[in-house]
Amino acid sequence: ASGGARSLTTQLARARSAGEVLQLVQHHLHDFDHIHTTTCLYALAKRRGSLGGGAVGSGDAAGKTIAALVRRQDLYLQEGALDGRQLANTLWAAATLPEVLSMPTALLRQVASRLGRRADSLNHQDVSNSLWAMATLEVQLEDGCLDVAHRLACSQAVAERSAEFKPQELSNCLWAIASLACHSAAPAAEALFAAAASRRSELEPQHVANSMWAFATLHLPHCAPSLDGLAREACRRVDFFKSQEVSNIAWSMSTAVQGASWVPTMVVLAGAAPRRTSEFKAQELVNTMWAFAAAIEHGVCSRSEASKS
Repeated sequence: ASGGARSLTTQLARARSAGEVLQLVQHHLHDFDHIHTTTCLYALAKRRGSLGGGAVGSGDAAGKTIAALVRRQDLYLQEGALDGRQLANTLWAAATLPEVLSMPTALLRQVASRLGRRADSLNHQDVSNSLWAMATLEVQLEDGCLDVAHRLACSQAVAERSAEFKPQELSNCLWAIASLACHSAAPAAEALFAAAASRRSELEPQHVANSMWAFATLHLPHCAPSLDGLAREACRRVDFFKSQEVSNIAWSMSTAVQGASWVPTMVVLAGAAPRRTSEFKAQELVNTMWAFAAAIEHGVCSRSEASKS
């Protein structure tokens, strides 16, 4: 890379806000290569908090700058200049800032399609970011979405290096595979779930809940021992769970598990749910009530225990 290109890369890396990134785009877009355009898109998404609460309009200066950046990225995409990491970062940025970046559906589908073909070149972060973005953009991606998700989930990074995934990456992958109902990737999900369970003490409450929800949604019977480990972790940290997480765990246990292993988790959740009554959204409340009704029906907990919730 030339000295000028390296200087631009350094300036982009040092930008402290989205505004500073956009200023660099305004002044130097004509000098940007595919590395710079991808770095800008990723930086805007990472610094999304500094964009302010309002959406960026296509008619104002910021909107025009972003539109020009997206067009240039599209040009590099058509030239085949983007590697796997750059494709992954582009899709992640689009999913993180859908209203701001406003990437055309045709562009997003091309990015996703090329990602699928490069799946085995991706590392754990690329796979996690890509799967999360695929699930978040599912409505727009639509055609071929499941095929690309399957390729990503069954990539070498998952099959051979699942131990390298960070806890949040494991959770994001599981959530995405389950959200997309990509049942063909169940063997890969089992490996990811086992890895998440083995590192359960490192998971945030949301990651525990999302992983358990994915287990129930994808029906992973071979991972029952791993679920028991996550359930014990949920009991240990139940006071840190939000209402949605309590609801997801209760639904997951009642959907996926039968027998004595229900008992400790459902009893603990029965004690935790009442403290969050005012926080529950309607669907969360319905799911939680259904879960305890199922627990009573199967003799997992008594009416008096469940009625506390």
